[in-house]
Amino acid sequence: MRQHLGRLTVLATAAAVSIVAAPGAAHADITTAQPATSTAVAVITADPGANEWAGTTAQDAYATAMARAEAYPDELSMPYLADGVLYSTVTAAASTTVSSLAGNSITVYTSTQPPSTAGDGAEAIEPVDDPYAEVKPPNVESDPNSGDDTLLRSAGRALATPQVVGGTSLYPTKKTVKYSLNALIGPRDEVLALTDLPDSGALRTAFVDAETNRVVVKAAAVTQPLREALATRYGADRIALWLVPGFPTLSGKATRQSDTSPFYGGAYFSTSVGSCSTAFAWTHQGASYILTAGHCTSLNGSAYNPTTGKMGTVTADNWNNTTGSVRVYGQSYYAGDVSTIKMGTNLFSWGNVYRGGSNSSSSRKVTSKWTTLSGLGDQYCVSGQVTGEMCGFRVINRLVNVRYSDGAMLRNATEAYRYGNCTRGGDSGAPIYTIKSDGSVAAKGVLSGGSTNTSGNCYDYFSEIYLAEKSLPGIIKLAY
Repeated sequence: MRQHLGRLTVLATAAAVSIVAAPGAAHADITTAQPATSTAVAVITADPGANEWAGTTAQDAYATAMARAEAYPDELSMPYLADGVLYSTVTAAASTTVSSLAGNSITVYTSTQPPSTAGDGAEAIEPVDDPYAEVKPPNVESDPNSGDDTLLRSAGRALATPQVVGGTSLYPTKKTVKYSLNALIGPRDEVLALTDLPDSGALRTAFVDAETNRVVVKAAAVTQPLREALATRYGADRIALWLVPGFPTLSGKATRQSDTSPFYGGAYFSTSVGSCSTAFAWTHQGASYILTAGHCTSLNGSAYNPTTGKMGTVTADNWNNTTGSVRVYGQSYYAGDVSTIKMGTNLFSWGNVYRGGSNSSSSRKVTSKWTTLSGLGDQYCVSGQVTGEMCGFRVINRLVNVRYSDGAMLRNATEAYRYGNCTRGGDSGAPIYTIKSDGSVAAKGVLSGGSTNTSGNCYDYFSEIYLAEKSLPGIIKLAY
């Protein structure tokens, strides 16, 4: 069974004061923060995203600023939010036209409906006389939720049909930086895959810290040879090591239980790779599919269900079961860890996700979807076939690369944290969503991996629905 919900056990970051020799290690560990030198990258011990600020219109404007950077990746760099201010970063190589574009106003519209009402930290329990519990429809000969790909692509952050009540013009603050977006994305996508770095086995994740205009690599241990090797390869100011002592290895989670057609998200299924969870109903050119994690499947392979037998065939997959995330269909970007299963003859998917415990038969309707990347501080729920519905996860980082314990690399994922019970093996592929005021949900992501502990400090990594729809043929199928 492939374990691809790599559970991250968050260990307390103890403040150390010296360089000590690790038992059996070839090099001494560095245990304190260190500034960059001409020959070695910096070591940090504090969260580099602590100054970022989310929760207002500035967070929505970030998506537009990021789109500008992606359009001119050799002239602009990654934008960021700090203390309520949106910064657009510009390199010295930017043309006058592009530099001006970076500072242009962004109009942000406000919706009367919030994208999330998920409780903070609340464990899911089986509802009693739950007014939002859905009665599963009987098997059908035709798919009532089918539709072409031109539908449901509404404007707005998380809602399919937001009611716009007003717009605000926001002007980004321009900041000149050394490294362009491409100059940072390249090292981010390469560094975890390098096998010739000294002591590289301690490296865990990599992401761009836009405020410092560098790549930050999270590591369980740091040595001087590692610092120097990174500086030699990339330059001492383009990468920093974020030391989190004892940070464990990560893995995916592959292993409610007897779903039938039309299939819901959050249910058990299996492939030649292992057993996982379904995510969301999906449609392409009128046909019925279901979305899940790519590491749970093999392209052109079969997917099975305990009650149905063969439920369908994998038709799209952006995950290589040896190396991890791959670019598909000629795209220039990675989109995490997702795949689609096309339903077999007279089998269909439905726009609902299971709620409650691992043996629950109740569900929620999926009535909208997120149409931008997650914002820092976003809260959400996840509903896997092993652990059931759990809420209170909070987004702490975006566009993160993760190296799992088997060497596979998850790219452009979103990192989240909560304290309590953690997701487990077999929850991979589970739907991630925010709960709306009427009890229905907005599709947000697909669970990939996380920390391996079962309770305490829980870290999860998921693929964004926004990127899944950009990268794979088809779209989320909603229930109305």
